[in-house]
Amino acid sequence: MAGGEPALFAEYIPPSVRGRLEELGINSVDTTGWVRIVSSYPAILMTHPGATRAPWVRDETIQRLTGPSTSRVLRQLITSDAPLGVRELALACSVSPGTVAKLLPTLTREGIITRTPRGGFSQSIAGNLFTDGRRTTASSPAIGTPSPCLTPGARSMP
Repeated sequence: MAGGEPALFAEYIPPSVRGRLEELGINSVDTTGWVRIVSSYPAILMTHPGATRAPWVRDETIQRLTGPSTSRVLRQLITSDAPLGVRELALACSVSPGTVAKLLPTLTREGIITRTPRGGFSQSIAGNLFTDGRRTTASSPAIGTPSPCLTPGARSMP
């Protein structure tokens, strides 16, 4: 090739793309350390492995504390005295364990709940949840309307 060898420079090049670039004879370099430079004149073969996956981690936690599932979980945590695990909390609020599992890291990060030594979760904002000298409940104006997960035997939100 008259002007040099073709090359791709990127933040991260996945394995499937690196393989295809090699098949096409295209050099590649990414910021995670992957290097593959091949030249026939002058004779060069330079390779170096980099990261095995993308340098950024996809955050799968729930970022916004809105919606009926989040409300149900928050209400249950506020009114529960005992620490609850993911499955117990999901069952009590009729939401999926996956939803609870994605929500709990956000609530922990924001200081709303605390992880117990045995792996359960309990609310840590009880001191801030008072209305007229009483503990705030799901039916008080500070939280909203009663949630079915607070009503024994209820299975779904109206």
